[in-house]
Amino acid sequence: MTDPAPGQVPIATLSPQPKVAAVIARHAAGLLLLTAGYEFLLVGFETYAYGLSRRSSYLIFSNVFLVIFLIHAVFRLIRVTIRRARILRPEGWMSLSIISGVLAIYWGWSVDRWLRLGLFGVGNAGLSLSPVALADYLTQFHDKGLWGWGNSWYFDHDTVRGDWLVLWWLLESATILLVPSAMTWRFLRHHPQCVQCGSWMEMNLNVRRMQSSRAARVQEGLREGDFSVLEEPDRPQKGDPFTLRIDLCRCEVCPAAVYLCLTHDRSILLWMHPIPSSQVQKVFKPIRKAKSN
Repeated sequence: MTDPAPGQVPIATLSPQPKVAAVIARHAAGLLLLTAGYEFLLVGFETYAYGLSRRSSYLIFSNVFLVIFLIHAVFRLIRVTIRRARILRPEGWMSLSIISGVLAIYWGWSVDRWLRLGLFGVGNAGLSLSPVALADYLTQFHDKGLWGWGNSWYFDHDTVRGDWLVLWWLLESATILLVPSAMTWRFLRHHPQCVQCGSWMEMNLNVRRMQSSRAARVQEGLREGDFSVLEEPDRPQKGDPFTLRIDLCRCEVCPAAVYLCLTHDRSILLWMHPIPSSQVQKVFKPIRKAKSN
């Protein structure tokens, strides 16, 4: 977020800052619990339900619904964490999303190994986070396969393995890693967060457009708290497109919390810049008085 205008009280100081470490710890615990539940259902169905008959083996394709449930749950968890920790920068959003995806994939494989070779299997494997143990498990899984579908699975116990299994793993991993991140980015583009209370806000796009040549002057004025640059009338000139855009956000919980975003040719010049509520009317294009005859 940009610095407040001179003489303006920073909105971020009006409320106590959250304990980010505690919020992130709860996020990690929730993520591990969600992923473990997903793996428990996935391995349980593949072990005890999908192999009951030839027809039931085709239900293995319903695993896609488990993946959809997981990515939606991870997305909601990321959104809650961003709100509680008040992570305001896009770099923070994406870092949290990517790290969450990597953690979910690694933890998921660790739980998968324990369930297939321990709890639901014939082995005595315990839960291990060792990369070596996980690599050995993936190699064994790749070479022999542990699940299948259709007649070949039910009658001959022919498993899916090799390149086809790798393709399935890549699709599943890419979905868990990238889809929640894309959903988070899409949501936060249109719902910025209020620094004061943490509420989501609606972004009002295209509140005003101005000429491209005024970008530097308007940006400098707003940074210095000079809102008179917005009251200057627009004078359209040939070859000077209206590509300087102002968007506004107002928090419904905090009446005094108003934020301005300034974008020029898809480049963000100001993001969530706090402005006094008394200056909001200057953002809108001034109306010239009609000349008297």
